[in-house]
Amino acid sequence: MDPAFYDAFLSAEASGLKKQAKTAIEAFVVSFLSSEEKHSWTTQNIEHLTRGDYWHVRHELYVDVVFPSLYADFKDGGEWALKWLAKTQQNLLQSKEQRQLILAYILRQIDRHTRSWPDDIFFEDRSATSDECDTLLRRATFANSITSTGAEDDRIFWFIEQVQTYQRRLQTND
Repeated sequence: MDPAFYDAFLSAEASGLKKQAKTAIEAFVVSFLSSEEKHSWTTQNIEHLTRGDYWHVRHELYVDVVFPSLYADFKDGGEWALKWLAKTQQNLLQSKEQRQLILAYILRQIDRHTRSWPDDIFFEDRSATSDECDTLLRRATFANSITSTGAEDDRIFWFIEQVQTYQRRLQTND
């Protein structure tokens, strides 16, 4: 990655030079050599990517650098990634492809977690603990915040209800 392109982007953006800013950010995005480099840059810089009073990352940067890093970490169970996906929700709502990718993953996970319902909620091929249920509920709540169809909402709400029921059952058995 060539940080000079990012510096040029910041300078052009601050000066209101939209064409130069776009050219610089596009050059910066293609200067990354690996997903590891993208992940490293994202973890070091995401807190500084605000635009105004809300979290909104420049589209080219989000789609090609930030989102792939967050998505990979999210799939590995990273709570850090969930936090930043939620904070950059505006980007997800404007990027149908990324939103659909993350929703499809979460919906597949819902199917996996509930394959033995009503007996069990699974987490990594074993019965979920109460803390793991909290993790599942955070992920489902996030998914609900980026859904675009009633059918997705219904599945997610159903899942939330099942996890809460299962969690209550765990707490009464303790």
